[in-house]
Amino acid sequence: MRKIFAVLLLSLIFYTCNRTHELTRDEVEAKLKQTMHDYLMKGRDSNFVKYDIVKIIFYEAPDVYNCDFKVHMQLPKLDTIGEMKANIKKDFSKVVRIF
Repeated sequence: MRKIFAVLLLSLIFYTCNRTHELTRDEVEAKLKQTMHDYLMKGRDSNFVKYDIVKIIFYEAPDVYNCDFKVHMQLPKLDTIGEMKANIKKDFSKVVRIF
């Protein structure tokens, strides 16, 4: 009886420790902003351009997030706000910019 209880207890502990944490909407939004910002900063013009993501609207598709970003871009002699659209994989590993 004790062996069965010990096996069940260990199974329960193992299950709860390995459960994946489901992200909240705010956490997903913050992670999408950070992923897009990192993507923009890897560009060749990121040495003299500063990007700030002002707003994000996203839709969760089966394998990607469809995102609309409002981005504040600052250059030495230019300051503008524009829109960018991108698809970001669910694991936040790949950004495919649409425009």
